[in-house]
Amino acid sequence: MNKTKESSLWKWLRGAEKYCGALLHWERVENLVAKGTPDVMGCVEGSTFSLELKSVERPKRPTTPLHLNVTNEQALWAKARHKAGGRHWFLVCVGGDKRYLVQGLHALMLVEPLTEEMLESFSDNYGSTVFELIQWIKFTS
Repeated sequence: MNKTKESSLWKWLRGAEKYCGALLHWERVENLVAKGTPDVMGCVEGSTFSLELKSVERPKRPTTPLHLNVTNEQALWAKARHKAGGRHWFLVCVGGDKRYLVQGLHALMLVEPLTEEMLESFSDNYGSTVFELIQWIKFTS
């Protein structure tokens, strides 16, 4: 993934801090040793979670598949975390304006190219603001 786009997504996420204050603690994880480790680890009001950030350009044709560059290691990490009862999502930004939140249990579907319509079909409908995203994460098991 282009680190610049990932940085923009992280900057958007950081907007939640003004709503949650001390009730939200999270950090970017830059781990070059353990493959598959998510980009963000966090806790909001006692609910721990992790996020893998992905960002891609929107193709000109809606039928053109998106290549999210989810690695096998990331998918396996997400599945293992889900099996253990953990809460992990992929936050995917398409075209800089649309964000999709995908539960870790769907991780293997993200490894292969897929259309934006397919991505939307198994995404959680959390709303559109960063505040709504954090609320969704907090109350979704």
